[in-house]
Amino acid sequence: MKYTWKVDKFSQVSKRALHSNAFEVGDYKWYILIYPQGCDVCNFLSLFLCAADHDKLLPGWSYFAQFTIIVVNKDPKKSKYFDTLHLSQEGAFKIGKKS
Repeated sequence: MKYTWKVDKFSQVSKRALHSNAFEVGDYKWYILIYPQGCDVCNFLSLFLCAADHDKLLPGWSYFAQFTIIVVNKDPKKSKYFDTLHLSQEGAFKIGKKS
């Protein structure tokens, strides 16, 4: 499954956080959450894959996710590619990569 989210005029974004529309993979709904200026570290893009319906999942839920994140920049030398595996459980619904 491939999901593409394009953020127009990214360099002009002034919001602290942005999130994509929800999409479904493996019977779960997900969304992408980004902090253009960083979440814990300033001046770095923070990007997370989040369970969109975590509040509707059964108590004690967990999931294992394998996914690839590609951040495409106008300058190809600044584009980034990440393959990652992650096990997440109730109470920790964001999984991601800071770059």
